[in-house]
Amino acid sequence: MSSNEIHVTPRLTLTHSLFDGISFIVAPEHDNETTFDTIQSFSSEKRIWPLRLYSRPATTIHLSSALKEISSASLMKRDSGAYAVHSMGGVDKLRAEGYDGEGMFVAIIDTGVDYKHPLLGGGFGPGFKIAYGYDLVGDGYDGTNTPVPDDDPMDCLGHGTHVAGIVGANPSSDLGFSGVVPNATLGMWKVFGCYDNVGDDVLIAAFNMAYEAGADVITSSIGGNNGWSESKY
Repeated sequence: MSSNEIHVTPRLTLTHSLFDGISFIVAPEHDNETTFDTIQSFSSEKRIWPLRLYSRPATTIHLSSALKEISSASLMKRDSGAYAVHSMGGVDKLRAEGYDGEGMFVAIIDTGVDYKHPLLGGGFGPGFKIAYGYDLVGDGYDGTNTPVPDDDPMDCLGHGTHVAGIVGANPSSDLGFSGVVPNATLGMWKVFGCYDNVGDDVLIAAFNMAYEAGADVITSSIGGNNGWSESKY
């Protein structure tokens, strides 16, 4: 953009079957509506979106007074012998019909995964439960700096491991639970470093990579409440 004297810092080049684009940071002195209109007028530009940052999901859990009054005995009565949460969500009914994730590939967009955990298969790559994935940002990424990707989606924040367990943890006789689809193949596309925040561009890249890897389901629980449908991650 030198011909227009608009100074930008490139971030990511997104070249995917569903989406082509680039992301960049405009210099502070050019971060205004005039610059936006100028860039939007380029014949090579189809559309411009602001680059927003999203935080990782909160880890603090608050129970309502009504939930606090539910005793473990009443949960067990409702459970009828199955893992209580699965009974409450109807997973036990699907299990009874033979649905356990066999042949399914679930992609998770999150903070990474501790694939060394025995209930998550103990390894990463073909032949393991966590068979696919990628670290799009590197551990030093904080949402504002340049991503430094690598091939290892190891978790350093914990939330992605938690989600992977909900989705597909192996059955545990000691703990009395399993994931919703324990026989599914999982993939993890890591979009957080060891700090908070991730940008739109990284999330778009992750969704596209998971799609191109052949995922049957792509799940992501990132960010908070907002009023814009195109930004609901």
